[in-house]
Amino acid sequence: MNRRAIVVGVVTGLGITVLGTLACTWWVLTVWVPEMYVGSYMHSLIIVSVIVGGMTTGWLGGRYGWKHGGWSGLIYFAFWFFGVLFLTPVFFTWHDFAAQLLLLTGLGAMSGVLGLNLRRVSRRRRAQKGTMAGSSG
Repeated sequence: MNRRAIVVGVVTGLGITVLGTLACTWWVLTVWVPEMYVGSYMHSLIIVSVIVGGMTTGWLGGRYGWKHGGWSGLIYFAFWFFGVLFLTPVFFTWHDFAAQLLLLTGLGAMSGVLGLNLRRVSRRRRAQKGTMAGSSG
């Protein structure tokens, strides 16, 4: 298992989350958008962050995209859970806990497979361009 790929994927996802949170803060404070839109925006941001982080992990992992992406989603879930627990002390039911765990881990695994397949397609296209350029001259 490629631990570097998992760390890079998690850091990418967390970076997108931080930048998106700053954008949301700016959006609420300057445009005077009602706060009722913030919850859905933040939930969408978390989903996009996990997908991009899982794709990055799958791209860099080289093999077993689902495993690398799943670990990336699981670690991202741990960061999210402890962040929510410390910043907004709410009580979670087991249903809420399990739903977020399965959602983030499953999205990470699926996007890890997508990232691995995108890497393979990219390599095939580069190889085809190399053979086309060599044969046309």
